[in-house]
Amino acid sequence: MSETGISLDATLPLSWMVESPLSSSTLEQRRHGNISLLKALTAIETATQERDETPETVRKHLERVESKLDVLLMLVAKLALDATQLPADCDVRLSPAQIAWQTHEACLPTAGQTVTINLFLSPRVPQPLVLQAIVRDAAAGKVHADLHEIDDELDEWLTRTIFRHHRRAVHARKQP
Repeated sequence: MSETGISLDATLPLSWMVESPLSSSTLEQRRHGNISLLKALTAIETATQERDETPETVRKHLERVESKLDVLLMLVAKLALDATQLPADCDVRLSPAQIAWQTHEACLPTAGQTVTINLFLSPRVPQPLVLQAIVRDAAAGKVHADLHEIDDELDEWLTRTIFRHHRRAVHARKQP
């Protein structure tokens, strides 16, 4: 897994399937769903930082509202997880243009195939980021693919998400 630049390196639930070309309406629905998911994850993950910059009384109100929303998120996530089985965890490296994953599956996609990848970024929101990619290489349980059908807006939100995770990982490595 040798892509350069920022990346999200994590062990995450991931599934994939070979897919034929999709209609423009299906691609637009996926794009909209992906952007909505990335925006929601940004809002959830940055709420604590913004709260630290607010006055004390407002902060207390926000903490109460956030606690209630956390309970709702947990309940909805539990219902969704009970209804759906998450795929197996894989070691994943996601960059703005590429994805690579390590799998124990015997069957791998072949170079040149178009695959749809369902990547679950957060246990708090059990909805996958659905990416289309063209396999560059697949051998010995490692798959490397180039992301496909990423427009400017999705690229921006994906890059923000990856950078946030990258920054968090760098910060964690600096901690004693």
